[in-house]
Amino acid sequence: MNDSERDPEFLLVHGAWHGSWCWRELQDVLAGRGLTSHTVDLPSIVPAGSGGRLPGLLDDARVIREKIDAVQARLVVVGHSYGGAPVTQATPGAANVSQHVGDPGRRQRVPHRVRGRLRPGRGGEPDDVLRR
Repeated sequence: MNDSERDPEFLLVHGAWHGSWCWRELQDVLAGRGLTSHTVDLPSIVPAGSGGRLPGLLDDARVIREKIDAVQARLVVVGHSYGGAPVTQATPGAANVSQHVGDPGRRQRVPHRVRGRLRPGRGGEPDDVLRR
């Protein structure tokens, strides 16, 4: 089986005021369906009152791109809310990114190739996965 025939893996990017922990339930669902997922912690999410040079959008994009480059598989990159902004900066030119889904706070369709694996017989919306 070559890379284009394998199920893609997922890179899940959290939004503001969150961390990679917010994806645990979805990661369990994906793993239960035989799908691999990865997460990152965005460096711009810092505790209140942090001083000095604070990381920003481009720092977040760099961390995402480093993870993309480290994964040796086709990827669907999912950015929730603010996470969609650095995802759009990090994905151009990445040969292993087959789809990226940015969620600026509205429902997005899951790519057709993986829809049936997430919720057989349903519409494949991201919210459907969490409703089980």
